[in-house]
Amino acid sequence: MKTNFIIFCMMAIMLTSCKNNSESSTQNTADTEETNDSNKELPTADNSRNALDWNGTYKGIIPCGDCVGIETQIRLGSDLSYTITEKYLGKSDSVFTSQGQFKWNDAGSKISLEENSSKNYQVGENKLFVLDQNGERIKGDLENHYILNKQSPENQWLDTYWKLVEIEGQSIDIKSLQNEAHLVFNTQDSLVAGSGGCNRLSGSFELKNDNSIKISQMRSTMMACENMTVEQNLTLALQNITHYSFKNGSLEFLNSKKKVILKFTQD
Repeated sequence: MKTNFIIFCMMAIMLTSCKNNSESSTQNTADTEETNDSNKELPTADNSRNALDWNGTYKGIIPCGDCVGIETQIRLGSDLSYTITEKYLGKSDSVFTSQGQFKWNDAGSKISLEENSSKNYQVGENKLFVLDQNGERIKGDLENHYILNKQSPENQWLDTYWKLVEIEGQSIDIKSLQNEAHLVFNTQDSLVAGSGGCNRLSGSFELKNDNSIKISQMRSTMMACENMTVEQNLTLALQNITHYSFKNGSLEFLNSKKKVILKFTQD
C-alpha cells in the first residue's frame, strides 16, 4: 500500500508540472504575438498626399480688388518643389514668378509655399483650393473663383485670359474700345465670361472630344459706348462657333464650315 501511495503522488506531481508548463508556454506565445502586433505599423489613413495624383500644373483666375483678376499658375513637383506665376489682368502685362519648396501639413491635406506662408492651399481631386489667412476654405458667392484646376494637354487653354485680336480675319482696333475685349472659360462651372469692349459678357459652354464647343445663354450688361461694332460682331460670332483650335499660344474658334471667325491671344 505504501508503495502504491508513493507512485500515485509522483504521478500527480508530474501531471501538475506538465499543466503548468503548458500554461506557461501558451502565455509566452500570447505575449510574443501581442509584442509582434504592437511592433507592426498602424495603417495610414488615406489623405490628399498619399491617395491623390497631386503633382502637376494647376491654373485659374482668382478675384482681385483692383484688377480684372489674378491669372495664377502653380506647378507642384513630386520632389515638393513648386513654381508659381501670377499676372494681374487689366493692370499690368508683367508676370511675377517665384519658386521653392512647399510643405504639407500634418494631416496631409493642405500645403503652404515655403517662401510665402500666406499662400496656402487645400489639395483636392485635380484641384487646389485657395485658403484664407486662417487656413480655411473661402466661402460665399465667389468661392468657385478661388479654385485652381489641374491642367492636361486637352484643357490647358481653359482658365486663361484670352484677348480678342481678330473677327472674321479683321484685326481689332484695341485703342478704340472702352475696355479690352476678352474671354475666360472657367473649368469649375463651365461658364464663359469677359468683355466685348464695352459691356461685360457671360454665358455657358460645353466641350466634346472632337474639339467641338457650344456656347449658349450669352448675356451682357446694357451700357452704351462710342464703339459698339466690335462687341456686336463678337456676340454674333459666338452664336455661330462650333469648334475651337488651340496652338502656338493662340485660341481660334471656327464655324460649321471650319472657317476661323474669332482669334484670341494671351499676350
